[in-house]
Amino acid sequence: MEATSFERTSIERSLKPEAILALKDATEVDLSVSGPTRAGDMLRYGLVDELAFFIVPVVVGAGSRFLPAKLSLNLALVEEHRVGSGTLFLRYAIQP
Repeated sequence: MEATSFERTSIERSLKPEAILALKDATEVDLSVSGPTRAGDMLRYGLVDELAFFIVPVVVGAGSRFLPAKLSLNLALVEEHRVGSGTLFLRYAIQP
């Protein structure tokens, strides 16, 4: 992907933790990241405050890991609800 048509959205080719911290400090709105690889990197750097998951009752048997290997987090459940067809939405705060 070379460009985005979404407002207030940028495409970054590499992770710069100091740039993410500056962006977090400069905005009052939530930032989001998706995809297991980049999100995993940000989790390891301590740049993530919350995790939100949709748990879908389908077993695929292949693909990327849900969370990176050897990552240890203390989580506190903030929100949970059923969306439909057995799908769950879970939101957790990451504790220090």
